[in-house]
Amino acid sequence: MIEITFPEASLLKNITNALKDLVKNIVFDVDDQGIHVQAMDSANIALVALDLTETDNFDVFRVDKNASLGIDLEVLDKLLKLFDNRDRLTLLLPNEKSELEILVDHRSGTRTRSKYGINLLDLDVEALGVPDMEYEWCASMQAAEFSLVMNNLNIFNDVIDIGFSNGSAVFKNEGDLCKEAKIEYNVQTVKDEDDEEQEEKVMHYVRSKSESLHHTFSAKYLKLFAKASGLSKNCLIQMQEDTPLLVEYPIEGYGSLKFYLAPKQDDENDDDEEKGNETPEETEE
Repeated sequence: MIEITFPEASLLKNITNALKDLVKNIVFDVDDQGIHVQAMDSANIALVALDLTETDNFDVFRVDKNASLGIDLEVLDKLLKLFDNRDRLTLLLPNEKSELEILVDHRSGTRTRSKYGINLLDLDVEALGVPDMEYEWCASMQAAEFSLVMNNLNIFNDVIDIGFSNGSAVFKNEGDLCKEAKIEYNVQTVKDEDDEEQEEKVMHYVRSKSESLHHTFSAKYLKLFAKASGLSKNCLIQMQEDTPLLVEYPIEGYGSLKFYLAPKQDDENDDDEEKGNETPEETEE
């Protein structure tokens, strides 16, 4: 028997919304330590890692036997949209069943409880190598601001250059619509992450180096990562030479959602320029 109760449906709704455009089918690995996901997008470009390991904050967390739950995120997302963010939501899997039951205790309206069932998918998932390291550069940025920047720059080109240096951080790109789109922040390194004054800053460095660093990434994927902004007030943008970008959303009281993305190589950028710096909309068509 597996029984997991979310105090509010908003957590699962935000996780599903953040992942559904990256990964269509996903496996939630459930054990007595929490809920875990490792997945690549369909193009094998971006890697996603979800860990909800602070199980004491669930209303109920019962796992009699480890299980892998194959879920169609598009179906789950449609179902979750039926519920209010504040509704209490339970995932229930009786022993040896292939259908996941979703029970909802409504906190408002005339309905008191709803019950739905979705078929579990039998998915073959390979173990992925998720980097476990402390990055040299780590910037804390308000998640809503990161989302705004990624959406704004996505208009002009299909790549975004992120640059970190002492005292500043720069997000930029250029294309036919705009010869240079650049958003710059004055950023200081803060050693005390618990300082309430720093929490109000739009952006600050948690770790930094004397040498500056910049890499170019797919604007499309950065925009998709930013859809997780509903999970956290701040996100962590972490970079290091010859290492995939890490965008992490700490989920207070539960764990974290992490996205990894390799930088664009110089030859890839040259190819993009030869295409005339197409806008993301033109590229997707």
